[in-house]
Amino acid sequence: MEHPSTITVADSPEILSADPLTRQESVLVIAADPLRRSELGSIIESAGWLALRAGDASEALELFREAPPDLVLVAFSGIDFSQLETVDLLRAEPEGNRVPIVCNLARRNRRLLVESFARRADDVVVGRPVEVELIARLRTRMERRALPRNELQVDPITGALVPWAFREQTRRELERVYRGGRVGVFAYLAIDELPAIDAEHGSRARDEIVAQIIETIEQDSRSLDFVGFSRGIVGLLMPATPLKGAQTRLDRLSKLIFEQEFVLRGTMIRLTPIIGYSESDGDLELEEVEDRAWAAMAYEAEQRDLHPTRWDPAMSAKDQTKSRVVRLFNMVRTPMQVIGQQAIALGLPLAFYLALDSAGLDFTGVIYLMVVGALFVTSVTIVAESRAARSPAEPPEVSGPRPVGSAIIAAYLPNEADTIIETPSGRMSLLERLTLRALPVWAGSGDLSGGPRGARQGLTESVLSTRRAGEPLCHQILRACVSCWSGCPT
Repeated sequence: MEHPSTITVADSPEILSADPLTRQESVLVIAADPLRRSELGSIIESAGWLALRAGDASEALELFREAPPDLVLVAFSGIDFSQLETVDLLRAEPEGNRVPIVCNLARRNRRLLVESFARRADDVVVGRPVEVELIARLRTRMERRALPRNELQVDPITGALVPWAFREQTRRELERVYRGGRVGVFAYLAIDELPAIDAEHGSRARDEIVAQIIETIEQDSRSLDFVGFSRGIVGLLMPATPLKGAQTRLDRLSKLIFEQEFVLRGTMIRLTPIIGYSESDGDLELEEVEDRAWAAMAYEAEQRDLHPTRWDPAMSAKDQTKSRVVRLFNMVRTPMQVIGQQAIALGLPLAFYLALDSAGLDFTGVIYLMVVGALFVTSVTIVAESRAARSPAEPPEVSGPRPVGSAIIAAYLPNEADTIIETPSGRMSLLERLTLRALPVWAGSGDLSGGPRGARQGLTESVLSTRRAGEPLCHQILRACVSCWSGCPT
């Protein structure tokens, strides 16, 4: 008896061609009318697709469960609302949301049309379809598949991972570290000025800024890093990154964001990054890693020194020791320090005087004379300073104009605004400021460098007109000093 030859992979190379992009695509046609079902099936086959035919919902579900098709075409006979139940059953399947569904209505009916879209149909064709048009619609739906909003992994506006996708990636990273992989770093990035931008210009302006920030992060990061949203701010996951390397990279990122000029509705602004990070330890839960990075970021928000902060156990209250004695001591430590300080300041001198009194020594007269002498010297000094202040020493008279001097002063605007406004015109130049919060000084500083243009535009600029694009700040200060020295203020 001759046995059939064994078929091997080498003899049949087509076995290896399992690429879904090269296989024949299938379309499930659901129509109660056999003639309509046959007609639509023929159109499907003429396009080179495999037509799967079903007459009712049960047949359609059976074919769908064998292997999900690439597309479902549901044909309605007249005003048939029962086919909408078929659409609901298909959408309820595990893979039902991933398969496009196109409905073909026998004739126009507004209620049936609206209900079809309400049941999440991807497209609706009304009337007897033209073959070329129907094929074009189906091909478009197969090539550009609609994805439910809750299954989107990447935010379409900013390009970062959505919260659930970023959390899932972080969870996988913790599992990898738990299995013996190298420890990485999880970081949070917030922008100090972003709430003010959102409140003044709306969410669209916020998205514009966040998209630029994420683009900057992605240009500076490695291919295996992940950027996404977590707890309403930007999160950064750096797998297999040591703490020293993470500190260096985050320092560079903070500097890049701070030095970059971002575009907000045609206005160039500067931003202040706030970064906190923690190790992605495999022994920790996801929430613990997020809490640590959040605590480090909150600590950095108080400092605002543009230096990314690493998490420390002292930053998280729940990570401190749980001993009742230690917790009680922490509660009373500050009051005890105050009481102890007062006891030492008052008790030691009193004890010294009591010891002298018990030894029969009386220093009362000597101490009295010392106090009177100190008060006399203080009074004489005050009188001398007052007389000197009333008649200060004038500089020597010179022929011609006096020489011009320059001074660089770091001023806290909320406190020094009145002084700046009262300064005569042409005597002061504002070089740099680090806040977007509008202050009255900007609205009234028309004679100062840069004028009130920031206030007129609704958002004061972080770089005034005294600055030149790309010029280091030290060069700008030197240029301003030289200009003032020559008698021509900037």
